[in-house]
Amino acid sequence: MSTRSQIWFYDTRWGTKEAPKGGSEATAVIYHHCDGYPTERLPNIKEAFDASSRNDDMSDVAAWYVKIHKDGDGNVYIDHFEHGDLAYAYEVWFLDEPMVRVRDSSVKGSILFEGTLAQAWAEAASIEDIGNEDY
Repeated sequence: MSTRSQIWFYDTRWGTKEAPKGGSEATAVIYHHCDGYPTERLPNIKEAFDASSRNDDMSDVAAWYVKIHKDGDGNVYIDHFEHGDLAYAYEVWFLDEPMVRVRDSSVKGSILFEGTLAQAWAEAASIEDIGNEDY
């Protein structure tokens, strides 16, 4: 069974410097058909931030994400709607550093983690354990 996930990139450069509301308009949405667990996805998100020299520009970070992780047909897609069969949803934005919110099942699902990407990356296995409690 595939562990589906989506990443919602929110550009906070032009508005208030606060966390985006779940489901608000995203700059980019990327769908993954497989391997959506936090131990997989959070390092992938970190790689995109590491590759971009414009960490506050979510369209640039999202473009790097696709460039790094799209390795042929399928699995990684640029999207514009929320899939109904997600295991995890990741919301990403930049305040003074990369931030992430991890939810179970949807962009409006229960929050498993919210904080810096560095914290999330360090706690990925714990976040995954919390998400698996319902399965």
